Amino acid sequence: MCLEVNGNFLTQELCDGSPEQLFYTSLIGTQTRIHASNDTCLDIMGNLSDMGQIASHVCTSGNEHNQGFILNGETIVSGASGKCLDVPMYSTDAGEIIVQYTCENRDNQKFTTSNEATSCTVNNNYLCQYPQDVTYCDHQKYTCDETREEVSLNSFDIVYNSPISDQCENNAIVLLSDGQPYVPDRIQFDETMVSVKALTGATTDCVDSSDGRCGVELASFLAGQDQSDDVEGDNVINTYTIGFDVGAGSMAEVFLKSVAEAGEGEYFPASDAAALAAVFKNIVADVSKTARSYSAPTYTVDQSSLLSHSRDVYIPLFENAATPRWSGNLKKFKLNDTGQIIDKTGKVAVSDYGVLDAEAVDFWSATPPTDDPDPITTGGAASQLVPASRKLLTDNGSALVTLDATSVTKAAMSGGVTTITDAEHAAMLRFIQGYEEDGTARNHIGDILHNKPMVVSYSDKEVVFFGTNEGYIHAINTADADTTGGGKELFAYMPSALLSNIPGQYENSPLTGDIKRIYGVDGEVTVWLNDKNNNGRVDAGDGESAYLFFGLRRGGNGYYALNVTNPSNPSLMWSITNNTTGFSQLAQSWSKPVAARLRYKEGTAVKYEEVLVFGGGYDASVYDEEDAALRDLTNVKGNAVYIVNAKTGSLIWSKSGGDLNHSIAGSIRVLDLDRNGSIDRMYFGDLGGNVWRADLNMDDIDDDASLNDVKKDARVYRLASLGVSAGASHRMFFYEPDVSLFKHKGELVTLIAIGSGYRSHPKNTDVQDLFYVLRDVNATNVPKTVPSTLTESDLVSNSVLAGADFMPTYKGWYTDLSQNTGEKSLSSPLIFMNKVMFTTFGLSSSVENTGGADSCTIKSNNLSRAYVMDLVKGAATVDLDGDGVITDNDESVLVGIGDIPDSPKLVFDEPSNCDKDGCDQFVDVRIGKLQTPLIDQNTTNGNTNLPVVHLLNHNFQMIDFSTSLMINPLNQCQCRYF
Repeated sequence: MCLEVNGNFLTQELCDGSPEQLFYTSLIGTQTRIHASNDTCLDIMGNLSDMGQIASHVCTSGNEHNQGFILNGETIVSGASGKCLDVPMYSTDAGEIIVQYTCENRDNQKFTTSNEATSCTVNNNYLCQYPQDVTYCDHQKYTCDETREEVSLNSFDIVYNSPISDQCENNAIVLLSDGQPYVPDRIQFDETMVSVKALTGATTDCVDSSDGRCGVELASFLAGQDQSDDVEGDNVINTYTIGFDVGAGSMAEVFLKSVAEAGEGEYFPASDAAALAAVFKNIVADVSKTARSYSAPTYTVDQSSLLSHSRDVYIPLFENAATPRWSGNLKKFKLNDTGQIIDKTGKVAVSDYGVLDAEAVDFWSATPPTDDPDPITTGGAASQLVPASRKLLTDNGSALVTLDATSVTKAAMSGGVTTITDAEHAAMLRFIQGYEEDGTARNHIGDILHNKPMVVSYSDKEVVFFGTNEGYIHAINTADADTTGGGKELFAYMPSALLSNIPGQYENSPLTGDIKRIYGVDGEVTVWLNDKNNNGRVDAGDGESAYLFFGLRRGGNGYYALNVTNPSNPSLMWSITNNTTGFSQLAQSWSKPVAARLRYKEGTAVKYEEVLVFGGGYDASVYDEEDAALRDLTNVKGNAVYIVNAKTGSLIWSKSGGDLNHSIAGSIRVLDLDRNGSIDRMYFGDLGGNVWRADLNMDDIDDDASLNDVKKDARVYRLASLGVSAGASHRMFFYEPDVSLFKHKGELVTLIAIGSGYRSHPKNTDVQDLFYVLRDVNATNVPKTVPSTLTESDLVSNSVLAGADFMPTYKGWYTDLSQNTGEKSLSSPLIFMNKVMFTTFGLSSSVENTGGADSCTIKSNNLSRAYVMDLVKGAATVDLDGDGVITDNDESVLVGIGDIPDSPKLVFDEPSNCDKDGCDQFVDVRIGKLQTPLIDQNTTNGNTNLPVVHLLNHNFQMIDFSTSLMINPLNQCQCRYF
C-alpha cells in the first residue's frame, strides 16, 4: 500500500503511481516538512493526542509547529507531538486514514520510500530522465517511449563564456517558476549544498523560512559579490523572479519573493501570457534603468552683486523603474572658472553630453561615497533626510496640518475605494514619513520628472523648492553640507488630493491597465517675490514676502499657492481644482502659472492686482490617444485660459470654448507693451496646432487710467492655424512661445517663435514637425477687426530664404525638423540677441553613445539637438561645430543622448574689464547638463557681450545698469535692450 493525499486527509491506497502518492521534503530548521503534489503539507492540525488524524493543509509560514516531522529511519515522527505516523490496527484496507500514535517500533509505524523506476508507467504520468535505462522519474505528464544517448564530458572539454563584458553594464537572472523547489533526492541535494557553501563561502547549511533550499543564498551571493575577475569593477548579478499562476501568499510565492529580495531584483506575479509579456518588459526596463534628467539645472543669482549668476548648480534627477516608485534626487554642484560643472572634489561631474558621473560627490553628500555609488540615490538632498526630524505637512482643504495619523486617515489614504487595516495604515504612514520597515531611514526622494527647482534668497539663507512624483513639494536649505543646516529639508508638503497615492507607492507593485505610473507634484513651480528694496532677497522684517505656486501636471487637475515668506513655517493661501466654481474646463494642470500684474476696471472701480495666468491644461482622456482620427473632441477639457488673483485664487478673467476647441497645455506668454506695469497682451499655442493672441485692454498702448472692463472687452483671436486634424501635418503646440518686439529696418515688429511636437508620445513618427517664426503685423496696436488667420501658405521655408530676410514678403518662416526620425520640439524656445534657440528630440537609425566604447555611457537611439538660427533669416548664425567657419551645418548640433532636452538657459557671467563707462557682461547659453556652454564669449559670432542694459524691476521701474542690475530669481531675465 502507498500513502496518498485523499481529499483533506492522508490515507493508504493501492500503489498506482498517481500524483496524490508523490511527496517531497523541505527543511524547517532541524525538522522536515513533507509536501504533497497539490502544494499542501502534512499537518497534525494542533492535535497532540493518540489517534489524531494526519491532514493535508496549505503550506504556510508560521505553521511550522504542526507541519514539522523527523524522518527517523523507517518511522515518521511529528516534531510537535513526538508521536509516529501509524496505520490503525494494522489495517490493509484501502482508504484507511493515517493517524499519529505513541511510537512503539511496530510494523504499522514503518514506512519506506521509492525513488527509482525501471520502466515508464502506463498512464504516462512521468517524465523519465536517463542515459540508457530508466533510473529516476519526476512527476509530469510525458511519454517515455524514446531513447537517449549518454554524453560524457570531462572538465577539459567545458568552456564557460561569461556574458559579463563591461564593468558598467547591468546583469540579471530572470527565474520563471510555477511552484517551489522540488528535490526528492536528499543525497543529491546534500552534495549540491556542499558545492553551494564552497561557492558562497557560507559556513551553515542552506536553510530559510521560505523552503527555498539554496536559492536565497545563491541570489544573495550573485548580487553581493563581484562575479568576474576579468572585468574591472564590481560586476554583480541581480535576480528577478516571476510567479506564473502561483497563489497569493502561497509558499511558492514566499520563496520567489525571498529570492528576488536577496538578489536585489523584483518579484512579479503573472497569470496569463499577456501579463507575462508585460512583466518581461518591466524587467528589461528595470535592468536598463539609468540616471536621467529632463529638467535643466537651476542656476542662482550671485547675491553679493546681483550682476551675475552664482556658481551654484542644482541638478534634478530621476531613475525610471518597472514599478510605481521611481527614485529621484536633487544634487548640488558648482561651475569652475571655465564653466564646467564640477563636484566637491573639483572633478568634472558630467560628461560632454551631460551624463552624471556616478562617482561625482555633490556638495550635499552626507557621507563619503561608497565603492559602487548609485548616481541617483547616493548623496544629494535624499542623503540628508532624517525621518524623525522632518516637518511633513498636508492640508485639510483650507490650512496646512501635520501629516500624521490624524490628518491622513485610512479613508483619505485609500480614496474610499478599498479597506486598509490599522497595521497597514501605520506601516504606510511610517513609509511616507521616510522609514524602512526595519525603522532605518529610507533616504528616498521621489523622481523629479517635469518639475523644475526654483531658488529663493532670504536674508539668512537660500532655499530651493521642488516637487516630486512621490507627492511632496520640498524646501531645502541650499548651503553646503559642511555648513550648519546645509542640504537639510525645511519642510515637505503633500496636497491632500495626493494622499490616496500612498498605498501604491508603498506596495510598489507593477500597475496594470491604462495606469502605468503614479504622479504627484509633477508641475512646474513659480515664485513671486515682493522685493520692495530690489536687493534680490526676501527680507521679511521689512515687510517683504514670497509666494510659491504650482500645478500637478499628470498628478491632477489642481493649482496650489503657499506663502513661503518664512520657509520654515509655510501656510496655504489657496487651491483650485476643476471642481472650483469657474474652473470646470480645467484639465491636468500642465501650464506653468505666469506671475504678472494687471490693472483693470471692475464696475466703476479700477483695480491693480498681482495675478497668475495659466492655460486650461491637458486632457489626457483625449490626447493620450495617439491616433488623431480616433480622438473625440466633443467634450474636450483644458480649452481655456485663466487669470486669477495671485493672493486669493479668485477668478478675474477667463476664456473658454468657442473657437478654443483644443487643450492649452503650455504656459502663456504675457507682455506689457506700453510698460505701464500691467500686462496687456498674451500669446499661446494649443494642441490643435493653433497660435492665439489675446488683447486684455482694447485701449492697449495707454498712458492714463482709462481702462476697459477686462471681463467684457478682452478679445482672443486665432493668429495662426498650422495644424490639421490628422496625418503628417497634425502638429501640436505643447509649450509656451517666445516673443520679441524690436525695430527692424526702422519698423517696429513683433515675432513669435514656437515649435511643434507631441510631448505625450515623444517617439511618435507619424507627424512632420516644424519650428516657426511668425510675424504679428499689429505689433503694438489692437486691430479694430480680427485680421486674417496666418496659414503655412503665408510662410516660407528657411531653405528657400537662403540667408535672406523673410520680411516684408512673407509673414514668417519655418524649418523642417528632419535631422532625425520623428524629430520634434519639446520645450520652449529662447530669443536672445537676434537669435532664436531651441532644442529637439528625435530617433536615430543607429544606437549612439555618450562617449567612449564601454557601457559606462548611455547608449540610445534617442537623440537631442540644439538649434541656433538668425531670427529673421532662418539661417545658421553661430559656429556651433567649432571649426571656425559658419555653414549650414551650424544650424544645429547634437547635445544629448537618451534624454529629452529642456529649453536653452541664459547664465550671466561675472562682470569683467570694468571702468567708468561700464563692464563687459558676457552671457553663456547652456543646454541641460552639458559639461560646457553651448555658446560663450569664445564662440565665433556668439555676440554674448551685452550692450548697455536697463532692467525693469518688479514695479516695472527702469534700473540703470551702471548702478544696479537684478536678475530675476526665476531665471527669466526681464531685460529690455536699448
